[in-house]
Amino acid sequence: MVSVTHPPHDIEVTAERLQEGSARLQIQKQALERELAAIVAQSRLGATGSQHL
Repeated sequence: MVSVTHPPHDIEVTAERLQEGSARLQIQKQALERELAAIVAQSRLGATGSQHL
């Protein structure tokens, strides 16, 4: 079995990149949740409006 060692600096850099990526994904998730909520709200308004016709 081959043993692979990573210098501490490489691990720190990788951890930082993962944290940055996670933060970006969290921001994207929040934006998508807001967009979905707006679509759902608009859909409900449309459905409500069509029932009154």
